Amino acid sequence: KNVTLIKQINDLKICVNEYIGDCTDEELNDREYIASVVDRAIFHFAINSICNLEDNKDATPIERCT
Repeated sequence: KNVTLIKQINDLKICVNEYIGDCTDEELNDREYIASVVDRAIFHFAINSICNLEDNKDATPIERCT
């Protein structure tokens, strides 16, 4: 279980970094904006974790959950 949890935490860090990587320098200086970006990344990561089946990785979250 711990290995799975550590993998999920690392995957979450990668997801958040990808969202932050898309921000402009101006956006990176706005704490509230960055907080909203991190919230959005965590939300999308959670949805993907719940709905993502290994054999259906290329589908969108909506497609996976319906």
